[in-house]
Amino acid sequence: MSQLLLPSLEIQGFRGFQHLRIEHLERVNLIVGKNSVGKTSLLEALWLYASNWNQYVERDILRKRNEERQAPYDPKQLDYSNSVRHLFFNRPAAASNGQPAIVIGPIGSPMRFTPGTEPEGGGYHDHVIITVGGLLPHQVEQAWDAIALTDRQDYLLTALRIIRPDIVDLNMISSQALGGNYVGRRVPFVRVKGSNAPVPLRSLGEGLARLFILSLALANADNGLLLVDEIESGLHYSIQPDMWRLMFTMAQELNIQVFATTHSWDCIEGFQIVVATSGAGNDGLLVRLEQHGENITATLFDQRRLSIATNELIEIR
Repeated sequence: MSQLLLPSLEIQGFRGFQHLRIEHLERVNLIVGKNSVGKTSLLEALWLYASNWNQYVERDILRKRNEERQAPYDPKQLDYSNSVRHLFFNRPAAASNGQPAIVIGPIGSPMRFTPGTEPEGGGYHDHVIITVGGLLPHQVEQAWDAIALTDRQDYLLTALRIIRPDIVDLNMISSQALGGNYVGRRVPFVRVKGSNAPVPLRSLGEGLARLFILSLALANADNGLLLVDEIESGLHYSIQPDMWRLMFTMAQELNIQVFATTHSWDCIEGFQIVVATSGAGNDGLLVRLEQHGENITATLFDQRRLSIATNELIEIR
């Protein structure tokens, strides 16, 4: 088994994390906790780490939370100092205590730089992040083109057959070519057994569309990270174990480290079933974030502790 990209994690002074340390991580990590405890913030920290604090990623994160501020002298320009402060613990005022610094990288050999610049050197890690809303149409097209006509395309059919075993083929087709309204845009179509006419994937339900996005993202995250917010979104409880089984298989075969969040007990139970029964016990970890005053701490549930918690119906969300 290949070495994990992130065997542990430490976050200090980012968002609501005064100092969070997770002593060890696994190949597939499920993040749980109450609202506003920092689950999405943890994914954002991982996204910035994987991108080597790319400024486009930074701005995307700020934009998604409505934290961008326009410069008072030019509404077309970003007021950077008053925007980026939202990424720091307690949102320090732009002029307080001088210019804040960002430290990112492996413990023992991090890079230090100031906001508004990017670190020189360092490593960019392949990664895919899926927000609650999924991927944008152009991201779906790019991700499909990266795996089309490769063995990785087979993973997508396997995923879709979790819900519809009668699906025999899948492709990205211009909807205009089939009488649709989206000029120039390609969307996923499938062909089902007994029919020669392709049908839009979305017409078969939200669950299939979600499995398509998850498997497409995994197929593009080889040797990197997959970050998924609210992974259970759109999926019926009955297919959660099969979804996790696919997730573990692809993560192992493509050398991916997965970080996903959830509020769902069904999702946790599905995760536990796969960890306990599929030989994935050493690859799965549940991380519970909890608020204690100004501190956020992480409690880790390995296979044994997770089995006890789910069997005894102990609340761990």
